Amino acid sequence: MDRRSPLLVLVALALTATVVADSSAGKPVVVSEGNTQMAFDMGIAPPKRPAERALPADLMMATKISSLDGGRPKTLRRFLFETDSHLILDLKHTPVCHYAPTQDLKTDWDRCSRAIIGTGVIYFDVAIPEQAPFVDNGAVYVYNGGIVRGNRRLWLRYSAPGPAEEMVVDPLEVQRFRSGPYRRLWTLSISRAAGGSAYLTSLRLRLKKGISASCPIEHPTRQWRFAATSEFSDGSRLIARTVDPCTPA
Repeated sequence: MDRRSPLLVLVALALTATVVADSSAGKPVVVSEGNTQMAFDMGIAPPKRPAERALPADLMMATKISSLDGGRPKTLRRFLFETDSHLILDLKHTPVCHYAPTQDLKTDWDRCSRAIIGTGVIYFDVAIPEQAPFVDNGAVYVYNGGIVRGNRRLWLRYSAPGPAEEMVVDPLEVQRFRSGPYRRLWTLSISRAAGGSAYLTSLRLRLKKGISASCPIEHPTRQWRFAATSEFSDGSRLIARTVDPCTPA
């Protein structure tokens, strides 16, 4: 019997404060509950590739959390996404960065630059006492962290906003399944930045190393499938699924 995907299980056990939405091919999906809204999109480039073997590819992901009334959004605690069974993550030939970060960017770069597998941009809403609220953003670097307790670990390194511009390293755990439409569950645990005064509102990632994919022509729609869950500090969730079409080479 095929193992059910954890995000599909979450759908089946959906709480009152959980909303599930699907997107049509090639369009971001937007889902909301109460005053909270999540936009999610994910895809593989280039879209043209063979069906019989996986070739190197880029994996792109974007999510945005906002409030419908323009106020402060909920605090995002964890962000999870699942990737199609036709996508492969293989980093066995990529150097590992066993991260013990420093505030010295050059030291970190010299030590771990060969372990970088992707980059991105992160956005925060910042509400520091006695200051006007503002939006800040910074570059994200994704590092290969090796195997931890049987699962692949990646590191997201970025500078959080605030007077000290603290450096943050958050773990992104990748769990692999043997069957089902999704084969990998990616779980990002998000730190409290700027003493809890900064709220992550948007994250965009592009992974370029160790990713390969084939076109799933066994499905008439010929598209990759993805799913995402945002988990907030109050226990509520927003869940979305999206697809990205491919073209057989």
